[in-house]
Amino acid sequence: MQKGNGWEGCVGGPDPDQPTWEKRWGAIALDDTTGAFGSSSREGSESRAEKNALATCKKQGGKTCRIEISYHNQCVSLAAGKFKYFVRADYTLALAESNSLSKCGKEDEGCKIFYSNCSLPERIQ
Repeated sequence: MQKGNGWEGCVGGPDPDQPTWEKRWGAIALDDTTGAFGSSSREGSESRAEKNALATCKKQGGKTCRIEISYHNQCVSLAAGKFKYFVRADYTLALAESNSLSKCGKEDEGCKIFYSNCSLPERIQ
């Protein structure tokens, strides 16, 4: 809002032709004692992503599932070696996978991508 001597008016404002984007969330849940795994992606909120990942982990036999990572507007990768696992998030799937494999290769052997996915923003308008 701008005001002047004897006048006031609106200047600028949102451009109706500009796209509107919403965050999308994902999560990974793990149970270290049973090896159960759960994931979610493309959710509208962090709490929903975490809730769905935990539910999936429990359906896979997890007794003490916990959230390993929650992320939004990114990709995630879980690489597993013989003894450890490594989770990395990044802006592209290729980077997330490369980074998790690289970290795994430095600390473990027999590393492979166990899971990878993206939760990228979605255009709603």
